[in-house]
Amino acid sequence: MRPTLAVNAIFFANGIGWASWASRLPAITEKLSLGEGALGLSLLGATAGLFVASAVTTVLVLRFGSRSVTLLAGVAMCAVLPVIGLAPAPVVFAAALIAYGMSNGAFDLASNAQGVIVERAAGRSLMSGFHAFFSAGAITGAASAALISAAQVPVETHLPIVGGILAVVVVAAR
Repeated sequence: MRPTLAVNAIFFANGIGWASWASRLPAITEKLSLGEGALGLSLLGATAGLFVASAVTTVLVLRFGSRSVTLLAGVAMCAVLPVIGLAPAPVVFAAALIAYGMSNGAFDLASNAQGVIVERAAGRSLMSGFHAFFSAGAITGAASAALISAAQVPVETHLPIVGGILAVVVVAAR
């Protein structure tokens, strides 16, 4: 896969992943009987995970390279997506969001670093295009989640399938 296409695919997958679980929050909230406070605290976990990842990812990218960290963090993010949908209890959901925030934060930071490398090699500006692919992925993820929800596909089925498909994309883009 060409480097620009690979980074576009990574950004697109990231957008789909994020929008897929976020779009299913009503179903998850109902399934787990989460009140507004519990939901808010759980979502705080995703942000906390992103914060932790930002502190660690730079060190990992410098030591192992952005390509390797993008691959590992992307696969980790894909592995956590099913847990968000399958969480049997609020504490598991909150822990899954912390893990998602960490893996997604590392995936995002490392893929941006990889994007810079590809952009420099191309000798032209590409970063705005990469971010456009993230947005396109988010739109695709939200739209498909709406259709899947309308078809009454359970979140326990939806998010594992998305995680599996995105894992294939991430590995193919390596």
